[in-house]
Amino acid sequence: MSDAFPLDVGPEQVSIETWTPNFVSQAHNLRRQVSQRGGHRWLITVALPDNLTRAEAAQIFGFLVARRGQYNTFTFTPPVVATARGSAGGSPLVNGASQAGRTINTDG
Repeated sequence: MSDAFPLDVGPEQVSIETWTPNFVSQAHNLRRQVSQRGGHRWLITVALPDNLTRAEAAQIFGFLVARRGQYNTFTFTPPVVATARGSAGGSPLVNGASQAGRTINTDG
């Protein structure tokens, strides 16, 4: 079950950190070797206002309890990026046929 974090109560502060496990080994000649295993985790700390109403606090508490610890996931969109930048106008078209990979050339 994946839901969105309730943003009805605006957070006063949001801190976002990224954790990517790195494995570092150092030889006797002090050469260092670093490798990654492809894991990635986000740590999001949200500070809520001190003057929450009981209904607002119940909404957040209910959301957190429904996650059942680490069993369920959720999405979080920080308020600063909740609105799009630029205009969504135009008619974008794919430029060229049978494109593959992570990027698509567009036209229009």
